[in-house]
Amino acid sequence: MKLSFKIYIVLTVLFAQNLLLSQIKPPGNVLNPHAWIKAKKIGSFYVLENVLHTAEIELPSATEGIMFNGNPSIFFDAQKDSLSIKLTKEQAKGQTLFIVYKLKATDKEQFIWNSTANNKTISIATTDRLANLDTYKYKTYSNSVEKNKANIHFYHHNKSNLKTGDYSISIGKNTKEQLPPQVFKGFISEVLVYNRVLSIADSQKVASYLAIKYGITLSQLDTKNYVNSSGAVIWEYEKHKKFSD
Repeated sequence: MKLSFKIYIVLTVLFAQNLLLSQIKPPGNVLNPHAWIKAKKIGSFYVLENVLHTAEIELPSATEGIMFNGNPSIFFDAQKDSLSIKLTKEQAKGQTLFIVYKLKATDKEQFIWNSTANNKTISIATTDRLANLDTYKYKTYSNSVEKNKANIHFYHHNKSNLKTGDYSISIGKNTKEQLPPQVFKGFISEVLVYNRVLSIADSQKVASYLAIKYGITLSQLDTKNYVNSSGAVIWEYEKHKKFSD
C-alpha cells in the first residue's frame, strides 16, 4: 500500500470523527465542555458514557440503574466504585460543574464531589454544604435543595493562583482526611465539566436543558426561569411558581 494512500485513509477517518463530534450538541448548546458524562441503557444494563471521549476519566463498572423521566440513570455506590476526572493545572483553574443526581437514602449528609491537588484535598461539596479546605470556609446550601428529589448540583470557581501539580475531581468519594459525611449512594444521570466559568446566561441554558430533560425544578438555583439554547425565557418562574413543585 502506498504511503500517500495510507495518509489519505488516516485523514478520512479523522475527518469523519471530527464531523461526528461536531454534530453532538452539548446541553443548552453551550459549546466546548471539557467532559460530558451521561447514563446510557444498553439492553438490560446501564452504563456511564464518556460522550466526548475525554482523556483521563475513570468510569464506574456498575451496571444497575433506572429510567428517570424517560432517561437512564445509573446506580452509583462510591463505596464500591469510582468516577473521577484528572485535570492539568490550566484545566483546573476555571471550573463550572453540573451533576444531576438523586440520593437513595436521604437521612445522612453525603459527598457529591471532592477536588484534590497534589494528592491533597482542596475543596468538597456534600448534599448539605460546600467547603474550601485551604481557607477553612464553608457555605451551607439553602433549604430549596430537597434530598428526597432529583437535584442539579451546580458549582463554579476561578482560581488563577493554583500551583503546578496534578488535579482531579472525584465524584461521591470520601477524602483522605476521612471527613464525617458518608460516601455517595444513589443515582447519577449526567455530569458536565467546563474548564471556564460560564456566564450567568450560559449557566442558565445548561441548567434549563438538564431540568427539562429530567423533570427537575429550577427553584434550587438562584435564577429560576427556564430558557432555551438561544437564551429566550420559555418558562417564567414568578408567573408559574405554583406549578414548580
